[in-house]
Amino acid sequence: MSSDADRALCSSLSHSQHQPFKLAGTHSASLLRTLNELRESEVLTDVSLVADSQTFHVHKVVMASASDYFRAMFTTDMREKEQQVIELHGVTAKGLRLVIEYIYTSEVPLEEDNVRDVLDAASHLQVLPLLEKCKNFMLTKLSSNNCLAMARLAEAMNLDKIEAAARKYCLRTFGLVIKTKDFLELSIEKLLPLLESDDVLGCTETGLFLAALKWLEHDPCRHEHAAQLMSRVRFPLMPPGDLVRYVQGNALFQTDEDCKALLLEASRYHNSCLMQPVLQSTRTQVRTSQPTLLVVGGTRMLSNGGVDASKDILCHDPKTNKWNKLTELSGKRSHHSVAVLGNFLYVAGGQDRWPGPRNGKKKPQSSVLRYDPVHDKWFKIASMNQSRMSFFLGASVYGRLFAVGGIGPEGRLASVESYDPETNEWSFVTAFGEPRSGHAGAELRGKLYISGGGTESMGVENTVLVFDPSEDEWAARASMYAPRDGHQMVSLRDRLFVFGGVHYNGHGQLIHVHRTECYDPDSDQWTNVKMMPFPQCYAGAAVVKHHIFVVGGFSWLKRKCSKSVQQYDGLHDNWVKCPDLPEFMDGVACATLFIPSNRKPTSTW
Repeated sequence: MSSDADRALCSSLSHSQHQPFKLAGTHSASLLRTLNELRESEVLTDVSLVADSQTFHVHKVVMASASDYFRAMFTTDMREKEQQVIELHGVTAKGLRLVIEYIYTSEVPLEEDNVRDVLDAASHLQVLPLLEKCKNFMLTKLSSNNCLAMARLAEAMNLDKIEAAARKYCLRTFGLVIKTKDFLELSIEKLLPLLESDDVLGCTETGLFLAALKWLEHDPCRHEHAAQLMSRVRFPLMPPGDLVRYVQGNALFQTDEDCKALLLEASRYHNSCLMQPVLQSTRTQVRTSQPTLLVVGGTRMLSNGGVDASKDILCHDPKTNKWNKLTELSGKRSHHSVAVLGNFLYVAGGQDRWPGPRNGKKKPQSSVLRYDPVHDKWFKIASMNQSRMSFFLGASVYGRLFAVGGIGPEGRLASVESYDPETNEWSFVTAFGEPRSGHAGAELRGKLYISGGGTESMGVENTVLVFDPSEDEWAARASMYAPRDGHQMVSLRDRLFVFGGVHYNGHGQLIHVHRTECYDPDSDQWTNVKMMPFPQCYAGAAVVKHHIFVVGGFSWLKRKCSKSVQQYDGLHDNWVKCPDLPEFMDGVACATLFIPSNRKPTSTW
């Protein structure tokens, strides 16, 4: 029986030979621990490594198994192959000791004061896992106190990603970085890119100026860099009071001609409030690299089922994908129009209430407001010559605004008027033919394009007109495939895109226009692109990078305002649904504006 049992066991083991027997998971750890004990006791060690006159006894096979450097040294015909003592250059004793500890234990006590030594040694000896561990350590230990030092170290070690991360961290916490000793030790070559960056956070323009001044005064020899350094400070963005308090009385700005010119530029900018949109330079550009999508005013549905005009200005936060309240208008506006000139937001016309049995008929406005995102201030400019709503307001490359058509107190308008910031005056230019409203417009290649809209003769138009401000002339262009009223048009990648709106079907009923069209000015042709998934009319639209956002509007299918937000990708011809507005709204106007990075919304939803 015993013999039969033994044979059965052997047979069973034979059949299971294809399944390897696995040792316990502690085996590798036990093996490393024993090898390290042998090293520490200098048992079976067969080579001595020397750095900074310190000797470390190790096993060739262990070092070769973890280091490409030692593998090549001990397995090829290098002279060190037969040496018992090898002196290493390019590594410190501290770095070598920690690398050896890592190889024998898989652990290393990284600290800020030893990471440079470990990096040097791990890189020189080609211990790649330890090199990655050092990189991760540097990233996790970044702070405002060490980011400049980390950037220097990463640059010296050719660690491009670490250097970029350290400099990015520096910009994000610049208000704290400028208080460190490392900041005062920066070279002019390293300081200039920081001061001219659009991504500086945590520091006002006044703070940047004071930091630059402190850096100059830290070493008298640096005064030769004064003009070069101060040219990176955006003095026009400083409050006028700070210019007087900190800059005007400074000796540097009384003796250095280049610095005096910078102060003069800023003073002229602040003293020419109306002309600021056309007095643009690199020093008037807001410090932010990302444009912000704004939704201005509109008609919102109330909880009781009624409607009312809004004075809120909402902004979209791409990081959280949420809508926040940035600021508000001085009064309610709906079916108005907006334009951006020199990064100033202009809000024109519209109505301050929704017409109805209680509110009376439509009452268009002529007033125009201008918003300064740098100082969060509103300024009332000259009113238009005619009150308008459901019209187009466009900014031209010639530094002027143009208000086109719309609805006036007595009905549709054919008039066009232009605003000159230098004189703060509106003047009529050539009218565009038959009165129309609900049309869309956009600027492309210095010209203003108008599409569709409602007229008395045609009802809803599909015609397209182009206005040349330099010639004060209108001309016809190829018509759209679909007539549209209450639609939107934007320019993107040297093309025009139209979407949304309504037109009449064969039964005289208003229906949504689903198709999206693209216009090529070179061929004067329209083509169909990806259809909008959810049709919207009387919506707002704006471009952020290569994306078109269509916001709010009115749904004829549901007979109510919409809170829908859709995004069209101009690169991939694709629509996606975005987070809804916090309220159901139509008659909104949209724009993109560069908002200072240190500005915070007044409230969130």
